[in-house]
Amino acid sequence: SRDNLGRERVQPKGAAGVKDLADKLAEDFKESNLEGASTIVDRLEQLKDLAVNGQVKQMRQLKDVMKNWREILNSVPDETDELATGDMAVCSSWYAPKVQVKLKDLFEEFKDTEKAFAQIKPDKFQDLGRRMNKAMEKIAPAVYGMQNLPNEVSDVADRADEREETLKDTDTKAMKKLLEGQGMTISLSSLEDCKRGLLDLVEPTQRNLEKVETFVSEAHDKFNQAFEVPCPCCCMTSYVYDQPSRCLTELLENADRAL
Repeated sequence: SRDNLGRERVQPKGAAGVKDLADKLAEDFKESNLEGASTIVDRLEQLKDLAVNGQVKQMRQLKDVMKNWREILNSVPDETDELATGDMAVCSSWYAPKVQVKLKDLFEEFKDTEKAFAQIKPDKFQDLGRRMNKAMEKIAPAVYGMQNLPNEVSDVADRADEREETLKDTDTKAMKKLLEGQGMTISLSSLEDCKRGLLDLVEPTQRNLEKVETFVSEAHDKFNQAFEVPCPCCCMTSYVYDQPSRCLTELLENADRAL
């Protein structure tokens, strides 16, 4: 009806119209939960970087350490004479077998950790990271662009409020570019495939990685405890640490490398 038409909101023009558009975009931005989307994109970018760099670099260094630990612990039965050095050498026949038993138990624990380590596949993470990177090339700019658009339009409105003739110089092509969604469907589909791969990798990898990290974080103390002098000569333990055997020294050096 004519009355209804009269009550319809008239779209302002010029600077006022741009300001009105900026306010509407800001309102739409809140309702669209794009802020949550940009947070997700940030997290995906972190996962992508972790997949490409973090796991691979960490695994390569740990691989060397695990190999060294295996060689050292595996050679203990053949080197009992070297387990007691310095002041402890005089009671080697009593002390060395006790250390040997503890190192044997520690070797069994290490084998479980070694098995968990072998199940971590950094190459799969690296391949996943590359595929995520490809998918995010379209998604990240689009999400960040839509997030920034209300502020971009608001800046135009502020400039036009001072000098309305600046409106004609506004780079609308750049703003339209922020909203370009060409290729988004393919990228989102690719990211969906990555998500399934991520779920298959993350849970078992995290479980195995936690097992490895626990052993690594406790390795220094475990190796020292293996060389503690039992009663009634426990007061001699400090001499063992001051004059460590080659076996203990190498175990501890690799423990430091793993951290």
